Amino acid sequence: MTRRLIFMLSVLSVVSVALSVALVAQGAPDRSKPPTIGAPPRLNLPEIQKRMLSNGLAVWLVESHEVPLVQINLLLKAGAADDPAGKFGLASLTAAMLDEGAGSRSSLELADAVDFLGASLATTASFDASAVRLNVPVARLKDALPLMADVVLRPTFPAAELERLRQEVARAEGMLANERFVRNAPAEVVDAEREKLERYRSELAALGGQPGLSGA
Repeated sequence: MTRRLIFMLSVLSVVSVALSVALVAQGAPDRSKPPTIGAPPRLNLPEIQKRMLSNGLAVWLVESHEVPLVQINLLLKAGAADDPAGKFGLASLTAAMLDEGAGSRSSLELADAVDFLGASLATTASFDASAVRLNVPVARLKDALPLMADVVLRPTFPAAELERLRQEVARAEGMLANERFVRNAPAEVVDAEREKLERYRSELAALGGQPGLSGA
């Protein structure tokens, strides 16, 4: 019994090695010449459907039904380039505060409502534009649109959230003032904190605020 088992195991090992060698030989690439370049893949871009609402708002629709998701981008042609003199950072601060409380919801309530729908809602400002972006499953679009509308039309700009921003500035200043942190932390972490601090400072400067203080 033992001899038969040993014999069978030996045969299986030999067959396995032979198959492995055959597969490796069969799949070995030919490196004597470059591979043949195939035809480039065809790019099929959906048609852009352009509409105009009665209030003059331009609507561009691009349909792609491969996944059941909807992406809505509301773009405003105003950004950091339109900041008033002495108010650098105003567009960035305004965009950052849009989703920190809107309609009847606080910042956390709004975030919970968006998460419950499996959606994402973002507010941003660039040099020449500001945007509110909603990504949501098609089945939850009807419930998500009112949340986006609140952020766009009814932001509350709560003082508590602005104070939180001031505290984050003070915390970042404290970290960068700590020589041990600057010396031991990875360079990318220190650079990220510096960039964050500069952004916070510019945003607060737009309101005439001072980092770390409770009053504007």
